[in-house]
Parts: sequence; structure tokens; C-alpha cells
Amino acid sequence: MKLSVVIIALFSLSAQAHFKLGTYKGLTLEGTECAVKFESVSFTTAFKNPLAERVAVSVQDKSFVLQHTAKVDATSIMFNEGSLEATVPLQGGAEFFKVIMLESDVKEGPDSFVHMIHNWKTNELMKIKCENLNFQAE
Repeated sequence: MKLSVVIIALFSLSAQAHFKLGTYKGLTLEGTECAVKFESVSFTTAFKNPLAERVAVSVQDKSFVLQHTAKVDATSIMFNEGSLEATVPLQGGAEFFKVIMLESDVKEGPDSFVHMIHNWKTNELMKIKCENLNFQAE
């Protein structure tokens, strides 16, 4: 019984976001300042499971609801703890937003993001990569 309580407690802790709500700023590869604002965290279930976690973010004038993607193989169904992402269908294309999370002794939380818009008809691709995100005290 004690072992199952410990396992449930550890799983619950891992399901909680490891970042602060607010704005994170970084730089693009060209040296331009970029930012993403983490607005809220919620779950689609009554219990906290990383696959049910939803993180609302805004970047420039756009909003996205990010989630962990599943990692499935022949022996397990897990979640990708290293990123949160969203893919949005567009008329004639798609939009993608992904935040790379870092969990180390040096830094824990959002480290970078990629924002892409792809027009399939013209094969035009807009891509922004923002690196070295740092939390901005508000």
C-alpha cells in the first residue's frame, strides 16, 4: 500500500508544470528579441496526467494550447517530457508551435521555441526559432 501511494505521489509531481506562468524572452538566430507568455495550465481530466496537461501560451498576436505528445512503442505508452507543442490546420497548410523544455541542475523550464507556418500550395515556410529563454519578473 505504501509503495502504491509513493508511486502515485511521484507521478502526480511529474505531471505538474516545471515553469512559472509569465513571459520568457530570448533571441532569434538573427539576434532579434523574441518572447512567449505562459498564460495558464490546465488538465483535461480530473486527475493530473502529463498527457492531459494543456498549457495556454501567446506569442506576438497568436495564442496556442500546447500539450505533451505521446511516445508509443511496443512496450509502453509514455509522454514526451522534453517539449510541449501544438499543430493547427490552416486553409492550404499548417501552423506549428513547440516549446523545448529543459530540466537540468542549471536550468529548469522553457529553453527555446519554434514557430512555423507552412503554405502547402506555394511551399512557403515561415520559421522563427527563439533560443535561451529567460523568465522575466513581472
